[in-house]
Amino acid sequence: MKKQSKTTKGSKPAAKPATPKPVKAPSAGKVLMALGAKGFTFVQAKRYAAAKKLAVNDNSIYWYLSAGRTGKRGTPAKLTEEQWAEIKKLAGPIEQPSH
Repeated sequence: MKKQSKTTKGSKPAAKPATPKPVKAPSAGKVLMALGAKGFTFVQAKRYAAAKKLAVNDNSIYWYLSAGRTGKRGTPAKLTEEQWAEIKKLAGPIEQPSH
């Protein structure tokens, strides 16, 4: 004998309310790659990493910036205009080398 479910024949169980998926923040590496793709300098990237308290050493910053510039080692983060505005604010102005 089959057990009958609590729903009547032909009816569907009540649908669960849709909950929005949380927006996942991009990884530090992907963001640094995006900075490289946009032409940010090492000093700016380091300033941004310090402001966001990212645990990234100098060699990693160089690596991610290079990866973003060349596009050969992964894909940079896709950032919104609001995120770019925050990054530009934290990274500061582009410093021209004094020669």
